Amino acid sequence: MILCFGTSPTLQRTMIFDGGVVAGDVNRTTSVHDFASGKPMNAARVLRHIGRDVRLLVPLGGHRGQAYREDVATTGVALEAIDVAPPTRQCISVVDRRRRETTELVEEPAPLDRDVGEQMLNRLGELLKQTSVLVISGKLTPGLDEDLYLRAVMLAKGADVPVVLDARRAPLSVALEAGPTVVKPNRRELSNTVGRPVDSQSALHEAMDQLRQRGASWVVCTRGRDGSTLCGEQEGRVRFWDISTPHVEAVSPIGSGDAFAAGLAAGLSEDVDVPEACRFASACGAANAATASAGHLDPAVAQRLLQQVQVREIGKAS
Repeated sequence: MILCFGTSPTLQRTMIFDGGVVAGDVNRTTSVHDFASGKPMNAARVLRHIGRDVRLLVPLGGHRGQAYREDVATTGVALEAIDVAPPTRQCISVVDRRRRETTELVEEPAPLDRDVGEQMLNRLGELLKQTSVLVISGKLTPGLDEDLYLRAVMLAKGADVPVVLDARRAPLSVALEAGPTVVKPNRRELSNTVGRPVDSQSALHEAMDQLRQRGASWVVCTRGRDGSTLCGEQEGRVRFWDISTPHVEAVSPIGSGDAFAAGLAAGLSEDVDVPEACRFASACGAANAATASAGHLDPAVAQRLLQQVQVREIGKAS
């Protein structure tokens, strides 16, 4: 069982406009899709699409939380919900097919009581006994302790469960101390975490190796259609790999990073080495971009795209 863990779920509404969107005017949607989302659920849904057993641990509240539960029940994802008073947030994706653009309207999560974090960690400790890989992802909700992800990684390490951590800034920086197996920021998140631009290959490699030196066994930075870069130590040397992104007719990139994390977790659950796991992760990310809704993909498309993904070692450091 792969376990997806996070604190900021969302009830997502994706609105598709075939004729384009005009600011300041009346725009009539072609179709609307409401579904459970947020980074942990996006990863969990992708894992179900590709045939993995998966469990989701998130806090839920209010009528949106109930709608979230009802949608998860249709997916085959096993839900472990922590009941909270604040209503689960709602976010909106506006997909303009004519311009091939997606606009995100994001409701920030309401603060949660500190005790919610303790409840989540207690439940996580129990679930890790049945877990092959833990995926921790998403923004840390206000009100929760900044070291929540650190403590989650520590619990997983104690249970000998590998961790994929998809976070940024302070929660990521703090969690590095616990030694997550893989951390997966995108370029902007990496820049935010190290506090400086990563606008060249040398700056990218330096920033990634900084996270590795601070505790992560592996660091992979996703860069959308420009591919991904992986950093890790093998045979006593720090190495870097380039992972290509297969070409697709992109509809919406939202959720592709979560799909990447899901593909990576799937590989780790089968003891595939990290560079090879990143091949399938890249295919999953691209397959997600070929759909309008985050966390959705056609597994046959992902398998076809896998044949296009190239993993190439690009450098070593002392």
